[in-house]
Amino acid sequence: MAKAGGLKIGDSVTLSVLGRDITARVAALRKVDWGGFGPDFAVILDPAALAGAPLRSVAIAKMDKAQEATLTRALGRDFPMVNVISVREQLESAASLFDRLTLAVRGAAAVAALAGLLVLAGSIAAGAGARAREAAVLKVLGAARGQILTAYAVEYGAVGLIAGLAGAGLGAAAAWPVVVKVFEADWTVDWGGIAALIAGAAALTAAGGLLAALQALSRRPAPVLRAG
Repeated sequence: MAKAGGLKIGDSVTLSVLGRDITARVAALRKVDWGGFGPDFAVILDPAALAGAPLRSVAIAKMDKAQEATLTRALGRDFPMVNVISVREQLESAASLFDRLTLAVRGAAAVAALAGLLVLAGSIAAGAGARAREAAVLKVLGAARGQILTAYAVEYGAVGLIAGLAGAGLGAAAAWPVVVKVFEADWTVDWGGIAALIAGAAALTAAGGLLAALQALSRRPAPVLRAG
């Protein structure tokens, strides 16, 4: 409000309160976090400025639906002049909206993950011929089956690890300005989730490498080398 009105500390403002104009000096500026749904007001006056005015008290209570109904009936019986304003429906609507937004984000993430799996499967299929020739050469040179499988698992696992690190870094770089600058929220990192994501990417690609190696090892070396 102060920024929109060009106000700074020391300026005077005129407020209309209960039909009277009250001139007040700006003694402090603060930022109100309306997203916290707590009791707050855009303008706070010294109580002396409102001396003699019929003041009211405001209280906020958080309870379940049954307790809210009981309290409302008790207030209406014992204090008929008390106004009760329930924001339960608004909060439930907001929660439902955020739930749908979360579902949409998770759906988009699932589509992206599926696309990544398809790309991984395509890359493994495209390199099947080359992997078969490599496995044939290694078998001819005396490499054991377990050595070849281990080499493929390490190679593909390293690729998945690098891809996971790159994805996490790019995701954090894209999310930070939105969270901090747009939503003005605190930036926190779920290190456990990131570690699980990177480990999953490495394990998934390693499994793909093992499948490629098993397919390559299932073929005899001689036909493969003659075809190459």
